[in-house]
Amino acid sequence: MIGSETLAETIASATLIVNEWDDVDVAHSIIPNGWEYLGSGAYRHAFRGPDGFVYKVQVDPGDESNDESFEIGKMILDKLIDSDDFKIAKFDLFTDCNVFVQEYVDGEIIAAHDARTVCSKIYRFVSDLFLDIHPGNLRMVNGTPVIFDW
Repeated sequence: MIGSETLAETIASATLIVNEWDDVDVAHSIIPNGWEYLGSGAYRHAFRGPDGFVYKVQVDPGDESNDESFEIGKMILDKLIDSDDFKIAKFDLFTDCNVFVQEYVDGEIIAAHDARTVCSKIYRFVSDLFLDIHPGNLRMVNGTPVIFDW
């Protein structure tokens, strides 16, 4: 298991308050010390915890996007297990507080002229899965594309 269940519970509790705001400045004042707000998508807020891992908390606590991401991540791992061409960020799910945790991928943004080729190659491996694979969800680490959001 990666991350910390205590940290997952901490950010899940704080995010219940954050979900009520529209003002980003107010949101940042509510986030606990040592945490970094990374951004929000349609279904989740992402934070980097004091331990360096990314914690994703659902916008709607009743949603199942974290469960789905966990299951899809396992399917991606199964498909890429024999590939040295791509990697996927390490991930896990704290089911008690429903927080998805993954390693923070600090790599280079894929150059525009390489993005189409890289994304096409990934889709050949995982074409039967519904994934949100685009250059914004990939980073190059030591020459290898790493998928960090799907």
